[in-house]
Amino acid sequence: MIILNFKTYPQCTGQKVLDVLKELDNNRKNTDDFNEIVYIAPAMIDLNRAVLDFPELNIMCQHTDAIEDGSKTGWSPVPSIKNLGVEITMLNHSEHRVKPNELKNQIRFIQENGIKVVVCCEDTKEASKLLEAKPYAIAYEPKELIGSGRSVSNEKPEIVKEFIEICSGKTLPLIGAGVSTGKDIKVGLELGAKGFLIASAFTKAENRTEKINEFISPYLT
Repeated sequence: MIILNFKTYPQCTGQKVLDVLKELDNNRKNTDDFNEIVYIAPAMIDLNRAVLDFPELNIMCQHTDAIEDGSKTGWSPVPSIKNLGVEITMLNHSEHRVKPNELKNQIRFIQENGIKVVVCCEDTKEASKLLEAKPYAIAYEPKELIGSGRSVSNEKPEIVKEFIEICSGKTLPLIGAGVSTGKDIKVGLELGAKGFLIASAFTKAENRTEKINEFISPYLT
C-alpha cells in the first residue's frame, strides 16, 4: 500500500491536480496491480473532482471529521465523505492532529460509518494506545523526518521493527516521513512494513511517472 499524499502542494492542486491524476491513471492502465498498491489523497478542496473525474483510481481522504452532516460549515463530515464514494481516510496526520482524548472515539465513529481509517502516530507509545480503537492501519511518522528526504526506514530501523511488532496481527503497519526512493520502500518492506506514506518525493518529482514506477517496483519483484 502506497499512499500519495498531495497535501496542498501547488504542483498537485487546483487545475494541476487533473494533470497529475491523468498521469497516475495512465500508470494504472499500464501497470499490473496498480490499484492494489497505490492510493491517492488529494487536497481536500480537490477531493470531489478527483473522485468524479477519475473513478477508477483509489482516491482517499486526507482527513475526515467524526461528525454527522448538516449545519457544519467548514467541516468534512463522515456522511459527506462517504457519499462521494470514498472508502478510506487518513486521520491524525502530524500536520492535522486530533485531540488525544478524542482520537480513539473518532476512529471508531468513522469506521462504524463505513470508512476505513489510516491513523498516523508519532511514536510507538501512541501506536499502542491507538490499537484499542482497531483502526484499519496505523502509520508511524516521526515528525522530525517529514519532508526531510531522510527515510524513517533508514534512520530509525529499530523503532520501525518495534512498531511493526506492536501492530503484528492487529492492524496494517505503515511507515512514512522522508520516504523518497524505491530503495527506501524496499528496506521498509524487508523490515515488515505493509505500506508507506509519501508526499513531497512524489509531488515535487521532475518526472512523476518515473517516480511512481520506482516506488511500485519493490512490490513487483
